[in-house]
Amino acid sequence: MQYQRVSVYPNDELLLPYDGESFYCPMCGESCGSYPPFDEDGRPVFDWICTCSFFPDKDDGPSEHCGLTQEQYVAAYRKQWLSENDWAPELVERLRAVFQLTDNDVEMIRQAAELK
Repeated sequence: MQYQRVSVYPNDELLLPYDGESFYCPMCGESCGSYPPFDEDGRPVFDWICTCSFFPDKDDGPSEHCGLTQEQYVAAYRKQWLSENDWAPELVERLRAVFQLTDNDVEMIRQAAELK
């Protein structure tokens, strides 16, 4: 798996998993086809929506006023999504594969989700 760092609106960056043929959702790791979810100006492509319902646009994502980067926002949304889906093993395994997470990484996400 490769990762492409893309500039996203407004003035932030996000790593997009890419295997040479398909881009993957930066939140859940689902394959989203050969087109990235952002255009060359970092604005969301509105016909790209993943089954996890994550859509990183300026209204859904962090604003420059809340103090979160796009990466931090994705991590927070991922914790919530996993909790809402009872940490389904197939979802955790997909995250492990796409984002190369270790057991320790997954446990840290789980512990952070339990703190909320």
